[in-house]
Amino acid sequence: MKKCWVFDCAAPGLYCEPRRLLKPFSTDSILDAAGRAFETVEDGLKATTWRTHHAFSARCGLTSVTRSDSTTCGKGVEESSVSRSPEDYREWHADFHLRSPSAEPHVLLSVAPHYLPSRGSGNADDGRKMEVVGSRGRWLKPWRPQTAEEQAAYDAAVLGTPLIWEEPLVLSLDCTADGVFLWSEDHGIYGEKVANRCFERHSSDAGDDSAEFKQEAFLRFRWSEQPPAQTSSVGSGRHEMKEEHVESPNVSKCGELRVFRGQRTKVEAEEPHVERISYEEADVDAGSGGFLWQSVLHRIISCGPVPKEVYFAPYVTLMESGDEVSLL
Repeated sequence: MKKCWVFDCAAPGLYCEPRRLLKPFSTDSILDAAGRAFETVEDGLKATTWRTHHAFSARCGLTSVTRSDSTTCGKGVEESSVSRSPEDYREWHADFHLRSPSAEPHVLLSVAPHYLPSRGSGNADDGRKMEVVGSRGRWLKPWRPQTAEEQAAYDAAVLGTPLIWEEPLVLSLDCTADGVFLWSEDHGIYGEKVANRCFERHSSDAGDDSAEFKQEAFLRFRWSEQPPAQTSSVGSGRHEMKEEHVESPNVSKCGELRVFRGQRTKVEAEEPHVERISYEEADVDAGSGGFLWQSVLHRIISCGPVPKEVYFAPYVTLMESGDEVSLL
């Protein structure tokens, strides 16, 4: 059965449907210049300097079952319907429709682990074998299935920070009206500009009721996990090397990430460096209101030695009230 993406888990305060995520307007989440919450909406409108109290994130998961109801607690689908099999996430693609009422939107799209057995820095003095991960010297303990409390603690830390790219093994793209910027603490990437265009003025003839949105963007992520092959040769002569998957508690993984920016188009001519979406991939007709997908990023990423049970999924971070992301 074909699986589709849904929003699996989200930070409190988000309006979450299975395939739609929205950060509502709330005076509780907007602070004045002194860090105090506005008492009324009018106070917020009069202020010349303000900031949001939190940026909120949600993680996507693959499922073959969706529900039509929504909730503000970030559980828009049945927990049991979302796949927890690492094999389902070794290779995937996800398409996003970003919309914002802001003239200067900032929405983060990230690739990050569903769970890591250890988040902090550790040491190897406790007699257990540990391996360093990432540029900041984090240690991963030997894998064991996480408890519900451990998963909740990891989710709270990763989903509740505006700086999700500072978390272990996270690669984030900041999508703005000025282009796309790459961020990752572990990989030492701090705001590298990878595309000059991203958000654009919302099309008035898009055929929907979203006139309140000023800016929109379409992004596609392709992720492919690439565990290295173990090779060997026999004797002094040259022999064909045979690939074998490394079966160890921790394997040194690599990930291939491709990012495409989509544009609504009816042009049928082929263009260089453009990946055309198909009906089967995203339930749209490329010849009628479809998209052209232009490559903006292609990176091979070393994830270091991590448990083979760890898998990567898409995350969405909404920075400003009124921002919305839908899964295509």
